[in-house]
Amino acid sequence: MKLAPLLLSLLIAVPIFSSYPFMEAKEKVSCVLVYYNQKPIPPEILRTHDWIIVDPDNPYVKPGSGKAKLIAYISVGEIEEYRSYFDEIKKYAIGYNPVWGSYVADVRNPEYRNFLIERVAKSIVERGFDGFFLDTLDSYKLVADGNERSFVDALADFVIKLKQKYPDKLIVINRGFEIFDSVKDYIDGFLFEDLFWGLDENLNYVPVSDEERAYYLEKLKHISEKVPVIVVDYVDPKDVEKRIKVMKAIIELGFVPYIADKELSEIGVNPCTAGISRGPEVIIYFDPRYGSNWIRNPEEYKEYLSSVFDKYNVNYRIVDADSLANILSAGERAILVPTSDVLPDKVWDGTESSLIVRWLRGGGTIVWTGDWEFYYIGHEGWIEHRDGIEEVPFGRKVTSDKAVQVRVTEIGRKYIPSLKEFESMRPFIAREILLEAYASSDGAFDPAAIKVGEGTFIKVASSTDSLGFLYAAELILNKFYGLGVKLSSEPRVSFCGIVYILPSKASSPKWQREYGDRIYFYVEESLSKYKGLIDEDLKVISSAGYNFIILVIPLDDEPTFLRNLELMDELARERGLGILYAIFPKEKYGREWDYLSKGSSVNSALLKLMNFLSNLKSTQGIAV
Repeated sequence: MKLAPLLLSLLIAVPIFSSYPFMEAKEKVSCVLVYYNQKPIPPEILRTHDWIIVDPDNPYVKPGSGKAKLIAYISVGEIEEYRSYFDEIKKYAIGYNPVWGSYVADVRNPEYRNFLIERVAKSIVERGFDGFFLDTLDSYKLVADGNERSFVDALADFVIKLKQKYPDKLIVINRGFEIFDSVKDYIDGFLFEDLFWGLDENLNYVPVSDEERAYYLEKLKHISEKVPVIVVDYVDPKDVEKRIKVMKAIIELGFVPYIADKELSEIGVNPCTAGISRGPEVIIYFDPRYGSNWIRNPEEYKEYLSSVFDKYNVNYRIVDADSLANILSAGERAILVPTSDVLPDKVWDGTESSLIVRWLRGGGTIVWTGDWEFYYIGHEGWIEHRDGIEEVPFGRKVTSDKAVQVRVTEIGRKYIPSLKEFESMRPFIAREILLEAYASSDGAFDPAAIKVGEGTFIKVASSTDSLGFLYAAELILNKFYGLGVKLSSEPRVSFCGIVYILPSKASSPKWQREYGDRIYFYVEESLSKYKGLIDEDLKVISSAGYNFIILVIPLDDEPTFLRNLELMDELARERGLGILYAIFPKEKYGREWDYLSKGSSVNSALLKLMNFLSNLKSTQGIAV
């Protein structure tokens, strides 16, 4: 982006934690602008953007004049004739770049690197800029002949010393693939050009080949795990539709987009300039003091929603019960998304005069997932239910407790593209106040939107609460923000498990009398005749929000025992449950405390069983 002159011993630990992976960048960045024009930057750009990369010699640029952090351009690998300090550093030139009319610098020379730090960077800091954009890091390739390593080492040394000299300043590097692993702890961003569209030698707008894109994508994904990756593509400003399409494609990959003109002299396209951030505000309610019922992992769904909304530049806030009460009292129009299916007593007391009911009827919007809406009142430390309160906000019964298999509607495919047919446990039945049905079946609707006074209540249920939040996020992005996106993965949540004991009907009084412990039933009798009973149990466990069951089993290798384990694996998979096995060696193969003694009978039997269990599809862990 050259600046043109014109411009396993014991494994029981429950719950098992696996949080939703989102980029832990040093600074959250959604809107970046690269602007090399020698003109003023519009005030609305300064107010809305996170970073703006500029020519530090632009006389109209005034650091500190808005929200945006201004990052000053420095050409590291090339020497520019039009800079005021050209005469002082031209002696470090070792080559020429005819494309840009500048000289290739010998970055290996410590005097040159010191000049950049003590003179160029120092001047930028004194003028109040927030950081440095380091360009032309790969220009050494024009002159290097088998000695690339010396250039790479020198560039890495420069970046590290620049950060050490100015630790509070941002550093963004352009295409520094060769030095990234050496400087990743010293930089704040990585810029890459030409992922989908770029420029040819004659500065014509041209598409990037699939092969080239695939090659760089692997590298960029690795880099994005450490710092934000800013992708600058060049698309003809006249082709507005294509510019928006390319921007969305870059966002989908998890990168920060900027769609520029060939000279970087105009305000290009990013989520802020494209208007994507101008949708309604979303209020994410999260307060662990008031508990939750069906939804088992409110904190992780809070993190999931915030990571998705950050990615798509959605205007949102995370609030606790006190802040929620203030927002509703002020009558702010917004979309409320509770991460718990228990509402706090500060806004919901089971009556029509409740703050949240008045807010909803006055024009608010609620997107709800989890158990029955308005069924619980959350107090600090305990949850309350009163008969019939779930009907109060609507003035009538709007939800059924009969499970219904619902099918996706046309509008459901539009707004919730990940939505699939499923069994709804709490469908809407209020046809006369129905606004939109995203899935339905013979008078039952879920997900669906209904009218409540002047407001809208949207139920987004699913077979699991994690899917419910994915559906809710897609609905908000597509219905209210018009993005037309399909999310690639649902939340990955903490595993919440429960010890499972076979139904009492499956272990007769004789077994209980003779063995006491039902775990031996796995060995002595086939469970196939009790398949229905076990499945009913697993259905209840899954619907209660658990992710896995813990099976306590003996150490054995009888064929009946192994077939029973295969059956449990099959039933668990059908209910979306994993299995953690806790094995008790007992005495069948010798002293049970010898299970770790290599070569012992009990150790051999244990390894054999563990190998069998590890090949079952639902296995999530094995403890002894």
